[in-house]
Amino acid sequence: MVGRLVWLVAPILATIALATDSIAADGASACAAGKLRAAARKLTDKLGCHASALGRAAAVDAACLAKAEAKFSAKFAKLEARGGCVTVGDAPSVEATVDDTLTDLLTQVRNVTTTTTSLPPPACGNGIREVGEQCDGGNLCTSTCTLTGIAFGCCEFPDDHVPACLAADGFSLNFNMYSFCLSKGSSQNVVGGICGASGNCEIVNVDPVPLCCQAPGSCSDDTANDSFGLWWFYNHCEGITSFSSHTVVAASCVGGTCTPS
Repeated sequence: MVGRLVWLVAPILATIALATDSIAADGASACAAGKLRAAARKLTDKLGCHASALGRAAAVDAACLAKAEAKFSAKFAKLEARGGCVTVGDAPSVEATVDDTLTDLLTQVRNVTTTTTSLPPPACGNGIREVGEQCDGGNLCTSTCTLTGIAFGCCEFPDDHVPACLAADGFSLNFNMYSFCLSKGSSQNVVGGICGASGNCEIVNVDPVPLCCQAPGSCSDDTANDSFGLWWFYNHCEGITSFSSHTVVAASCVGGTCTPS
């Protein structure tokens, strides 16, 4: 597997090497050559992180990826500080191109969302959330270690109203939930709220669960600790982006792709 990764990236590195050899040694050209080498180094370093993870049938080491990012950023900053660069501040765009190339290479080798499928299956019910599980015990966790939902909400009514609480789950925007509640005779909605035993809307704590928002070509992540946090992430990932992005539960953003964690 490692050999295949090297084989895939070799043509890219060869092209970069030819480009840098043909550049004259003036200030602008030296800066450009240095940036190309930094991009190549980042790509090989990150591929090494993924190859190591595949060889161990484990999730990719976030610290390994972060180290590659830091080296790349430091090199660009050093080159631009010397002066003579035709362009400055282009590290993010170059970095994005490198990450896109990385994602393409990983996709050719294996589906990046199944990095950990060769690990022993998680033991649901041992009280420890493992890779492949959304939860393992605690509030809102089923017997199969999945959450009962992430887009919780409810409508609140006056105390003398029966019922005093009505479930309004599945809405991605506060306005949509409010409109639903208004149509039911309530002027108050609680995002992330759940109708509790008391009959009122309650925000319920959950064991920490990583959430990842997969957008076309990029991703972002966070951790939720309660039903409001689950709704808030879902709302910002899918509702605000008009469902051009998708929420992945129990995953982290790695190289632009939501990966189980």
